[in-house]
Amino acid sequence: MSIGNFEAFMAAVRQRESSDNYGIMNNFGFAGAYQLGELAMIDAGFYEKDGTSKNDWTGEWTQKAKDMGVTNVYIGKTTLYNTVHERTGRTKNIACGT
Repeated sequence: MSIGNFEAFMAAVRQRESSDNYGIMNNFGFAGAYQLGELAMIDAGFYEKDGTSKNDWTGEWTQKAKDMGVTNVYIGKTTLYNTVHERTGRTKNIACGT
């Protein structure tokens, strides 16, 4: 998949999941434009397990997340792109705003 096609795909995912709103959380605790939950953030190395099975965001951010400036669940575009890239196995950086 070319970079342009990937960006178009990710834009479609954002639109479907959150109407492209990075500051949204649904009733189940999935947050941001891609509606990521705690497990996705744990898998990507951004969040520590908090001992619950819910998306209650009572745990701690990892040093990796802190180094990227993540201080709350409503994380910016750059971090979300990095998370999605890590979860999908894509490692090529895509320039985007914060």
